[in-house]
Amino acid sequence: MVDMRDLWWAAGRLAALMSADDWRSPRWNRAVRRSATLIEPVWPQEEINGPFIQALPTAAFVLYAGPRPINPESVPVEELIASLTPGTADSGERSVEDDVRGGLLGLGHDLRDDSQLSVLFGKLSTSREQLAESGSGLTAVNNRTGGSLMGESAKWAAYWFKRHHVDEGSTP
Repeated sequence: MVDMRDLWWAAGRLAALMSADDWRSPRWNRAVRRSATLIEPVWPQEEINGPFIQALPTAAFVLYAGPRPINPESVPVEELIASLTPGTADSGERSVEDDVRGGLLGLGHDLRDDSQLSVLFGKLSTSREQLAESGSGLTAVNNRTGGSLMGESAKWAAYWFKRHHVDEGSTP
C-alpha cells in the first residue's frame, strides 16, 4: 500500500511541473494521469528499486510529447508501446529520448532553461555508463546496463504494458 501512495504522490508532484496558466498544462496533466493509470496495475509490490521508478515520468513524457492533435488520454496502448521502444541511441536509430526531445521542442519548451520539466527531462535522458557487474558486490536490482534512465524505464514500461494491457486484452 505504501508503494501505491508513493506512486500517486509522484504523479501529483509531476502534474505540478508547469504553472496552471501555461497553455500546455492541461495536456501535461492528462499525460501524467494516463501514465499513472497504466502503471498502477503493473507496479511491482515486492521490489524497491529498478527501472520502474522512472516509468511514470517516462510514459508521461512520451504521451505529452507525442503527436500534438492526439489527446494523451486517447492514445491506444499499442501506440504508446511502439513509442516507448523505437530504438536506442547507441544503435544509431532514433531513441525514445530523441523522440521526446523533438516533441518537447515542438511544443515550445526550452530544454536549456531551469524549469522543472527541463530538469526532469535532463535527468531522465542523460546517458550513464554501465556499472561493472563482476566483483562489485551489487545486487541484481542495483546493476545498471548503461544508457539513460528514460531508456531503461521505457523498456520496462513497454514490456509490462504489453504483458498486462495488450496480452490480457484489457485497455484502460
